[in-house]
Amino acid sequence: MFNEFLAWQTDVWDYSEVTKGIANTYFKQWYRRKVWGGPSIEKIPVSMKKFFVFLKEKKGIYNKKVLGGKYLKLCFF
Repeated sequence: MFNEFLAWQTDVWDYSEVTKGIANTYFKQWYRRKVWGGPSIEKIPVSMKKFFVFLKEKKGIYNKKVLGGKYLKLCFF
């Protein structure tokens, strides 16, 4: 879902270009308008953190704008 949002609603070409605003505010607004009957909006922040931690740990793509210097605090799973 997030990939579709990035591809069709933003001018982002790489995960390292994603900002906190895109990952949080803009994606939530888009999700509310487009997704009916899906997971609740409250689960999105946790999913986004897990996704960007996955990118860092498994793919070597570190997005400092989204994870910031608080990377260790985000690893709660």
